[in-house]
Amino acid sequence: MDIPGLNQVFARLRELFLSPGSDISLASLATAFVIAMVFVVWRRASRGRQTSFRALLRAFFPKKLVFGASTRADVGFFVINSFLAGLLLGWAILSYHAVGKSILSLLIGSFGPLSPTALPGWLTAAILTLSLFVAYEFGYWLDHYLSHKVPFLWEFHKVHHS
Repeated sequence: MDIPGLNQVFARLRELFLSPGSDISLASLATAFVIAMVFVVWRRASRGRQTSFRALLRAFFPKKLVFGASTRADVGFFVINSFLAGLLLGWAILSYHAVGKSILSLLIGSFGPLSPTALPGWLTAAILTLSLFVAYEFGYWLDHYLSHKVPFLWEFHKVHHS
């Protein structure tokens, strides 16, 4: 079955995990794991202790880290964000045309019809890209600022600082 969206997702996953140039390729992750394992074994041997499989597990997954409140919060955020991101993405895919037409009608009703610009297409695209980038950065900054100033939002945001 050929589904373009799924094919793109799987192509991106292959690129992330199998491409040698990727920071999170399986080869680089395995190499980092082997280097860490060699270091733990070497360090234990230099102290005169043998290394068992349990010792390696304790070194890589300490109880305080695995069963800590921060880990539970991270897993919860991951699950919720994954679920919400899927819902938002699905909604965006299904409704973008209707939302776009409604906003365009509202803007035309408020400001009149769109008149063509004398600027070249590449300059218009550059200005729009720069404007969207600045708007995104401002929104991100405002969110972070309010997360520090509004007590209700701080309760959620303080996990980021822990």
